[in-house]
Amino acid sequence: MRKTNAPIQSSLADAQEILQKVYRVYGSSAPKVTSVSTKMVIEVYTYDCGEMSGILRNALFGGFFPFSSAMGLVKLMESLYDELAFPQSAVNYRSFFTRSRKQQKKEPISMASREEQNEKKTLGSGIAKFIVHVQFRQNATWQGTIQWVDEDRVQHFRSTLEMLKLIDEALDASEAKKQLRLE
Repeated sequence: MRKTNAPIQSSLADAQEILQKVYRVYGSSAPKVTSVSTKMVIEVYTYDCGEMSGILRNALFGGFFPFSSAMGLVKLMESLYDELAFPQSAVNYRSFFTRSRKQQKKEPISMASREEQNEKKTLGSGIAKFIVHVQFRQNATWQGTIQWVDEDRVQHFRSTLEMLKLIDEALDASEAKKQLRLE
């Protein structure tokens, strides 16, 4: 049975709606998307056997977007970057299907509901928090920096896989620290 990412699908719809409202209100003088707009805050709330879930925040979109896996996080971030058209993707992705990417139906994603946002506020901090700044989307992957906020460490990454490995390494270290405190 195929899993769906319903929260991710409804999140993009909200993001698209917000951008449409901004352009309707401001017209051609709409706020410009800058490289700072591509900074995403990732808060991980659960981490089990290498699989994480949490929320993704972006100042331009406001609110937050829930994710339930690493692949869900990557798809969500890619959708937001595509919606912003920044950083622009340097290549068209290959597909098993003949339809072009523009012809494919975009999966809408939506922000978390107000109830979910209030619930997360009462949960307190998650396991770890990261600020990801994707500066380029070249060679069918991402390049940029990631800051592990809890430890105040910054690292450059050359690919999406490398970024995920850095997040995984930090989560493993956070879990090890947590186990030491419990002993």
